[in-house]
Amino acid sequence: MRAYLQKMSFLLVAGAALGSCRKEVEPKGLFVLHNQSGHAVTLRVFSTQDRRKAPLTLSLPNGQQVERTAYGGAGAIAYSELFFQGDSVQWSFSDGKQLVHHCTQAQQLSGQCSPAVHNILSLQEYAQEPLGEGYDRYTYTYTLTQADYATAR
Repeated sequence: MRAYLQKMSFLLVAGAALGSCRKEVEPKGLFVLHNQSGHAVTLRVFSTQDRRKAPLTLSLPNGQQVERTAYGGAGAIAYSELFFQGDSVQWSFSDGKQLVHHCTQAQQLSGQCSPAVHNILSLQEYAQEPLGEGYDRYTYTYTLTQADYATAR
């Protein structure tokens, strides 16, 4: 009986040790917003669900970019600060022209944003590149273009 208990104890300890050796890679994404519109732009992110929430404001000079790293499940959504802050993004260009993107969190997760094409709140509109081999991690890049500026009013 003692030999049996020793073997069982050994197996439990060995199993625990093997389990702890397995390295879990936390999925994450690097999100990049790049302004190639030809104009400086200010993004204001609003929540139509909670109008008391102050908008997130992000200034982006022409030719510049901002980057954010998202950890955990946030790698499955658009630029995480936009997703968690609100559901509407107002682009204000340096000359006063504006562009608005709207997409609720449920629409973001189901890929049904408005406008459907080139919406900053839709992950499908980001260019994706793997961060490295063997990982489920990507760089997601959204580029504001001169065509976006041309559609602004």
